[in-house]
Amino acid sequence: MHVIGEGASEDLVIQRLTEQLLGRDAASSLSFTDLGGSGSAKKVVPLTASLAGYASRAVVIVDNEGQMASYLRTAIDKGEIEAADILLFDGSLESDNASASELISLALQIAASPAPGGEPIGFELSPEELEDYHAERRRRSSPNGAPGLAESVITLVRRKTGGRLRLDKLDLVEALAQMLIDEVRDTPSDELEAVLARRPIVRFFFERIEPVLNRPLPAGHQI
Repeated sequence: MHVIGEGASEDLVIQRLTEQLLGRDAASSLSFTDLGGSGSAKKVVPLTASLAGYASRAVVIVDNEGQMASYLRTAIDKGEIEAADILLFDGSLESDNASASELISLALQIAASPAPGGEPIGFELSPEELEDYHAERRRRSSPNGAPGLAESVITLVRRKTGGRLRLDKLDLVEALAQMLIDEVRDTPSDELEAVLARRPIVRFFFERIEPVLNRPLPAGHQI
């Protein structure tokens, strides 16, 4: 099972979902390719074609920015890649799978649990302030360089704490992954559809990744 993404964040979330919901054996069957950003859109189809010979499935998880969206839609129309194997976020991993309020709560959790030797740090930030700031940042940015919501959280938290708290994006994504996992575990099976509706990466995981990792493989075929 191969996951193609634009950075470490998508890989981290899929890795954590697999480890904690399917187990480490399943997670050991995952492999990842980092495209290195939306400028690498033209690599997607050749890469998926090269993986077809040995991967049971290759999926693509990317943001809807730059040339990526238009390139993938063209590839789908040409039959070069299956639409079902693509997760194209409207905004970003973080903004599509968590609200502004939830991302602030995750940042507060990180701030309250510093590394050994550090001190807990508090700050006040409302979802409205974050959303307004993020909208303004995106309005002033170029289409190919618009910041994600996580970057806006990180910048505002640094300002709110006078530079004392400098969040690492992957720490925020790690906390997001754990939030998603806890939500799946705590939700009764007959109510899980509501979770999948508001967490597209969780739906994609269960629809396109989990079935491959949990099924017997044909002889001589690798995940």
